Amino acid sequence: DALAVAESLTGPWDLIFCDIDKPEYPAVVDLAERTLAPGGVLILDDALWHGNVAAPDPERGPAAEAIRAVTE
Repeated sequence: DALAVAESLTGPWDLIFCDIDKPEYPAVVDLAERTLAPGGVLILDDALWHGNVAAPDPERGPAAEAIRAVTE
């Protein structure tokens, strides 16, 4: 579990690259807020999730909803 491992590490980090299970993205933002150095960068892979994050259809699924929550 990448998130569990990341929680056990200490920062501060200059860069965090996230490519974990998409429903866990909100937890990564919480982690980044605690461990990124001032001016640090959080990169989220699949930030648009094949267009599903911005799709008007409410049937986006849990992955797109998690990414959308982080984006908002």
